[in-house]
Amino acid sequence: MLKYPHLLEPHLRAASWGDQEMLNTFFPTPATKDNPIAEISYTSHPHDTASLLHKKESVPLYQFLRRQEGLILDKKVIESPINHITTIFSAKCAQPLRYAPPSTQSEEIDNAQRHEKHTIIYALEEPLHLLAGLQDPVQILENLELLSLSSIKKIIQPLKSHPPSETAVYQLLQTLFSYDSKQQEALIMQLLDIAEQYEEFNPMYQTILAMHQANSSLKMQLFLPLFMKNFHMHQAEMLYIPPAVPLQIIHGMGLEIANTTFNIKELDAKSSGSQSQTFWEELLQYPVRHPQEIHYDIHNPNIPMAKLAFRIQLINLENTFFINGKNNTIISIVLKGKMRLSSAKGNPYHRQLPIDDLVLRKGEAFFLPMEAGGYYLEGRGICLLVESQI
Repeated sequence: MLKYPHLLEPHLRAASWGDQEMLNTFFPTPATKDNPIAEISYTSHPHDTASLLHKKESVPLYQFLRRQEGLILDKKVIESPINHITTIFSAKCAQPLRYAPPSTQSEEIDNAQRHEKHTIIYALEEPLHLLAGLQDPVQILENLELLSLSSIKKIIQPLKSHPPSETAVYQLLQTLFSYDSKQQEALIMQLLDIAEQYEEFNPMYQTILAMHQANSSLKMQLFLPLFMKNFHMHQAEMLYIPPAVPLQIIHGMGLEIANTTFNIKELDAKSSGSQSQTFWEELLQYPVRHPQEIHYDIHNPNIPMAKLAFRIQLINLENTFFINGKNNTIISIVLKGKMRLSSAKGNPYHRQLPIDDLVLRKGEAFFLPMEAGGYYLEGRGICLLVESQI
């Protein structure tokens, strides 16, 4: 029977918007200029690729849980996957715009209340710049009127007779993204010209120019700062993203902790006109929700939310911290420093899960299954503790 294989093996994803240099501080790995690493993910969902390292053998984490059935108390508990995925990302230019619609796929999460992707964004470096959710519709109309473009004035005119709804704003975006390539190119050139003239007076124009300079192929997504809320997050700040809220990472490094879902809708520069229309049409089906900034003690936030499949703790380790692995499965990632993980005295499951003097450094992660018992972290540094909430 396989004994407990201490460290989680990260899943790496390469993407054109990634920043290899920043992620090297967490996980040095070969990459090229044209194929930089953008994300490092840790999860144990059965449909994902997360694995554990054990004597040079890579073991799928979900498979390991099945193998442990005879070692730990309850087969039903051990078969339960962790319902979250933790990702370290680094973006040197804008990611594709994306959102996660509510899902009814029973294979994702058994609890019906968790068929939605609830997300926490945590800033690892500053500034972490992102767009998320809609601005107030009245403000959006004002932003568009400031452009003084005849083609824009024409499509917003019907909305000026009464306060516009958020649904009407999505329909407006759908119209803009449905223009043919010549119309889009003309609008983009006009937008960039205006942004260059007035950038010192308006931060949203600064965002538009920064997006274009980092990635000149964004096309109509350059209009998104006129519609969406801008967030410039400082280190250790957090943002909650509800389901079906569009999100675009513009620049920076952070953590994304979210309910596991594989139903993600993306819109990037390569999307066709029909794909763009479908993106906005489907988004119109869902209630409009808004991001929420989370204000907690940055040294040790504990963020329980009823609809999340997980609870987050940020541990600022100065000496010793006790981890209760009795009730929840746990994934922990070291963000700074060096620490040692060992079984607590009297842990009844020490023989089955023999962890003693496991040294962890920045970027390394460990996994504790439910009923693993008590453990101590010792040392100095910062680590993120993500517990599943079954």
